[in-house]
Amino acid sequence: MKNELCVSCYEEITDPICLNCNLKHFDLWLKSTELPKNKKSLIKNKTKSIISKESLNEEKCILCKKNPVEICFSCLFSKIKNTLEKSPHLDGDVLESFDNSFNYSTHLEEPAPLMINGN
Repeated sequence: MKNELCVSCYEEITDPICLNCNLKHFDLWLKSTELPKNKKSLIKNKTKSIISKESLNEEKCILCKKNPVEICFSCLFSKIKNTLEKSPHLDGDVLESFDNSFNYSTHLEEPAPLMINGN
């Protein structure tokens, strides 16, 4: 695999998932919230407008195997979180749900115990 760089932070992309596949994941999460449809639509449109799709990367997404990878997970979901935080009248539970769904550090804080030989 070629070392592709994020268009936002210029760091190596270690989780080569394209923008479209990541946004599908975000859309599924957004649909699962109890936000009104008009607010969901507004957030979705704002989110798509903040992300550049221009990249010179050639590495294809490991999920769809079609689109090149452009932006790292961390930058993408930081941009989305900033958009959510700026959204008026957004419930704190929605932000907490977003953090729980898309924050790697949340998932890494307490790793499950390693089972060796059934012990």
